[in-house]
Amino acid sequence: MRASTRWIRSLLPCVSFLLLAPGCGGGGETTPDDRNPTGVGRLEVTVEWPGRVRLIPAAANAIQLNLSRDAQTVTTQTLARPAGGGASTAAMENLGVGGYLLAASAHPNADGTGTAQAGGAVNVTVEDGQTTKVTLTLASTIDRVEISPAVTALPVGTTVGLTATARNALGEVVLTWPGKLQWSSADTGYATVDTNGVVTGVKPTGKTPGTLSLSVTETESGKSASLSLAVTSNTSVTVSPSPTTLTVGETRTFTATVSNAPVTGVTWSLAEGATGGTVSAGGVYTAATRGTYHVVATSVYDNGKEASATATVQAGGLDITIQ
Repeated sequence: MRASTRWIRSLLPCVSFLLLAPGCGGGGETTPDDRNPTGVGRLEVTVEWPGRVRLIPAAANAIQLNLSRDAQTVTTQTLARPAGGGASTAAMENLGVGGYLLAASAHPNADGTGTAQAGGAVNVTVEDGQTTKVTLTLASTIDRVEISPAVTALPVGTTVGLTATARNALGEVVLTWPGKLQWSSADTGYATVDTNGVVTGVKPTGKTPGTLSLSVTETESGKSASLSLAVTSNTSVTVSPSPTTLTVGETRTFTATVSNAPVTGVTWSLAEGATGGTVSAGGVYTAATRGTYHVVATSVYDNGKEASATATVQAGGLDITIQ
């Protein structure tokens, strides 16, 4: 097998909790539980081993467990494969309450050494005075794949690491081979995703297309998952003069200022449509009928950002009143 030193980021399945484990999934590496910032709890991890006839990963003889918080390792344990197969369990005691990342990797040597053959990770929450139970399995068929955290928006120029979760029909995690998860972006012009699931915002999705799809496929099973992501910006638009008053048939030139954008162009339109008159590509508004109208400038860079100027159109010429 070809070695992979990047299994944690490239595989990252989210382990299924049993009944005492209420909090799976979540954003980032840890999510502290603010409901009870003090106290201690317990984590119990059970590994279900395959029979020796299973090809993937038949050579695994130990599981390395790493529990971390805020990217700092809290504790590690090694579970050797039982001679007759079945399950083995590790207990992690006296853990502070809150969120942790539990990572697991399968290794060929009983002491947990050698190149990782498969791996996965899950966000877990430790409750005060409770035992959080987690089950990992190497002896099952993948039923579905999930993505966490359920991020919906990402600012331009920033990154977020996504976690792919392979589960069996019981909802338990299935550890997978390194390199078996393939990430993709529906449009790399807006966001890219690398082989480790790290997403980078490239350009705002704005009103159109609004969002784009990011997908991951476990190639051995063919199972996939996707999420919709909006790429955002801090672009702002202002229009002047506003408010302004003019008469029917008169023209007024409006100016748009775009901030925090590499492209400062705008498109012009009237919120009320053609009944309000016309506005040229250069921002020149021609009043058609009396009323109050709104001249809109939309950022070319981020079409979700716009501003408008209020124009009050009055009748031109003399007002004659007959009594």
